Amino acid sequence: EAMNCLFEPFADISIIPTFNLCKMTKTQVTVALSGDGGDELFYGYHRFWSVLKNRLFQQYPQLIKYFIYGINKISPSKDFINSGIFSKSSSDSHRYLHSRFSNHLLEKVAPITYNINVPYEWDNYQYSHSKSKVKLLKSIQKAEFYGMLQKTLFKVDRASMRNSLEVRVPFLKKSIIDASFKINPM
Repeated sequence: EAMNCLFEPFADISIIPTFNLCKMTKTQVTVALSGDGGDELFYGYHRFWSVLKNRLFQQYPQLIKYFIYGINKISPSKDFINSGIFSKSSSDSHRYLHSRFSNHLLEKVAPITYNINVPYEWDNYQYSHSKSKVKLLKSIQKAEFYGMLQKTLFKVDRASMRNSLEVRVPFLKKSIIDASFKINPM
């Protein structure tokens, strides 16, 4: 039933619980508020901080990265770094936090689409490596806002419309978006 609200390919299985939640909500109200956009605008996802904590090590040679990673795993505080240290850049680390499959597997599954040249402007996860915490967090914020949030909004829009539920997104009011861009995340 949830798939009937989609008229094009959509690779996010969370459409099913989203559809069911909208269906259940519609039995009580006709308009609902959503918190979508809050995490993207106000640094609420763990991946913001995950990418940030590895930024200084990504330029090191792989052997040194393995050594640092190994030492961290046996230290009492195991939260210092994570496997993002092995990425070539912060943007690669961020991109792979959104991917469930390796590039090797994707190339095997869909070889015809693997080497498509996507315009630079379309690649939300292509940003400069920065040692500045604030600059890096702002780059991640932009990628989340124009990448992940757009998929979320699409999903909620389709699931709610199929159930005749109006969903409002107060975090996406222009004044709130503008205010979020002025916040120093540190």
